[in-house]
Amino acid sequence: MRGLGSRPLADVLFKRTGISRQPLAFGKLVRTSPVQRHAAAGWSRATGQSRRDAALPARRSVFVRRGCALLVMEVFAAPGPSWVWSPAARKVKKCHRSRV
Repeated sequence: MRGLGSRPLADVLFKRTGISRQPLAFGKLVRTSPVQRHAAAGWSRATGQSRRDAALPARRSVFVRRGCALLVMEVFAAPGPSWVWSPAARKVKKCHRSRV
């Protein structure tokens, strides 16, 4: 992570050799979780809209390099139609815990 500067994290994770990625895990945040509250508060500050009423969809994956693991998690706070994961994502979800 040192020297990343303003470059996107994806430049390191997807372009360097020797980094492996575990399968994505998909789910929805528990409404009372600290991550849910943090994401909802950030969304509210940025947009003035509340997202506290909905369990936000999220995904995560672990990247490993030289025995060191990095957990990357994405939370999708933008409102819209109900999130429907692709058939491939739904298949992966069954292999992992459904709550993030």
